[in-house]
Amino acid sequence: MNQAILLNSDLTFDESKSLWTLSGFYQSQGIVIYISEAKLARDTFISSDLLFDLEADIEDWLEVNEPDENNEIWL
Repeated sequence: MNQAILLNSDLTFDESKSLWTLSGFYQSQGIVIYISEAKLARDTFISSDLLFDLEADIEDWLEVNEPDENNEIWL
């Protein structure tokens, strides 16, 4: 797993875009992670287990991908 990512505790649902957003740092750069409503339902209870699972999903994604030119990750 990739240990170069640090996630903030700011997972929120963006009503205007119908997706979740989460910020963090990857390789000393600020990043924003967007999570589709298809992956994480709007009414999902945010638990520490869920955040751990999301972190694992993001680390897995980063094993084969890089954030885009805007330092964004779209899941």
